[in-house]
Amino acid sequence: MDRTKESTGKIVIHPATIQLFIDATWEFAHSIVWGSEPLSEAESNIIQYYIREYYEAIPAGQFTQRAMAHFSSYCEKILLTRKYERSNSEGFAGIRNWYERWRKKRQLLKRLTQAGFD
Repeated sequence: MDRTKESTGKIVIHPATIQLFIDATWEFAHSIVWGSEPLSEAESNIIQYYIREYYEAIPAGQFTQRAMAHFSSYCEKILLTRKYERSNSEGFAGIRNWYERWRKKRQLLKRLTQAGFD
């Protein structure tokens, strides 16, 4: 990652680095959720605004270690949302409960694997 230090010694993430993550996240989300359906510039800008907030919330000193994990997590949630939407008549309305059940199942499987129950 491209990091710079201000004269105060504080680590600052170069805006171009954050923009690369925003662009990659947006392209992935757009292709999975909307496919070739075009969005208005206003819709695109709003979505990218929230993606920017997502990455800018990562503390600068931890950005290098956490940005890829945040990207992967975001993409995984997009894929899960798409899967849920296609297989559930409730659409996006029921995603939270479904995701929580999926997350708990995943945690249980991880604990069982760690305990040697493959």
